[in-house]
Amino acid sequence: MSVEVRGIWGRIDGWLAENAPRSEMPGPADAQSVRDLEARIGMRLPGEAGESLLVHNGSDIAQLIPPNYCLHGVAGIEKNVLQCELPLSGGRSFFAHCASGEDSDARGCEEWPHRKV
Repeated sequence: MSVEVRGIWGRIDGWLAENAPRSEMPGPADAQSVRDLEARIGMRLPGEAGESLLVHNGSDIAQLIPPNYCLHGVAGIEKNVLQCELPLSGGRSFFAHCASGEDSDARGCEEWPHRKV
């Protein structure tokens, strides 16, 4: 795991301990769960996302800054990715639409690397 990801989570955990002591973040996902997730969704997670899961498997119900946002753990990522694989109007999935390059400005298209496992 990179020093950068570990350092960022250290600062977040420290801030939460000081400012929101009742907030409880989930423990880490194990490396095999992350590899299994990548196999099930058919693509690699961006590096920092996979590393982050090894520190905290999402944020569970703990809301982060900005308010009302949370980080998905392994199960949440899988659920959301599989929903993005459902056909949109026009018959293609969100990922297929983004990978086609026809609308690279579509919300979210620029954020996913589309690399197959």
